[in-house]
Amino acid sequence: MAGEVALERAGGRNRRVFDIKIIVGGVIILLAVAYLVVAALPSGTAYYITVSELADMGERAQTQQTRVSGNVVPGTIVRSAESQDVRFQVEDESGRLTVVYSGVLSDIFGDHVQVVVEGKQGQDGVYYADQVFAKCPSRFEEAAPAGKDYAQPG
Repeated sequence: MAGEVALERAGGRNRRVFDIKIIVGGVIILLAVAYLVVAALPSGTAYYITVSELADMGERAQTQQTRVSGNVVPGTIVRSAESQDVRFQVEDESGRLTVVYSGVLSDIFGDHVQVVVEGKQGQDGVYYADQVFAKCPSRFEEAAPAGKDYAQPG
């Protein structure tokens, strides 16, 4: 009987050590995940700014990744014959910005389309975009014809 009590005590001690190892391991994993999330936030965050805010950034605009929103100025889209480079201008209420992008653009990209360009401004004042996002115009919303009442059933 004394031998059984001694085994139970030894088993309880081993179980406590095992539980503590699991808790410590879980805490380490949670801390590692939290660190990775916090470390990824600054590099993945770029706020939308206006054209004038970009100009006010000065030299920081050449080193800091930014996003600028605006509308494509009609008649300014020039595609390179030799490469996938596209040069165009974006404008908002505060001004215009010349953008150069090398890559494939979406089918909806064109004059008057609202875009968000992400990249950095060069020393020459041209904005070199890494990505261009075109806002999809709503093709499916249409005003109800005058005089028609589309009441919901039920």
